[in-house]
Amino acid sequence: MHVEVLTYGHVREAAGEKRLVESVSEGATVATVLGSLTPTLGIELVEAFERDALVVHLDGRDVKLADGLETELESGARLSLTGTPMPE
Repeated sequence: MHVEVLTYGHVREAAGEKRLVESVSEGATVATVLGSLTPTLGIELVEAFERDALVVHLDGRDVKLADGLETELESGARLSLTGTPMPE
């Protein structure tokens, strides 16, 4: 299945483009996609999410309001990735 990933801020700078498409297996989670993007982007995305340095939305909703990294994805889902708006 395919998941669309929209990038913003420093994540976009690392990606070099606004939109990425990731192919993942059925039952994939947010953690699966973040882990698969880490080598490409050179950013430890799971670690950044756990430190609150990365905001992840699934179809416009913050994944922290769902199951966080364990939120399951459906084919055609749209993830948005950005750094926190106000660095500490």
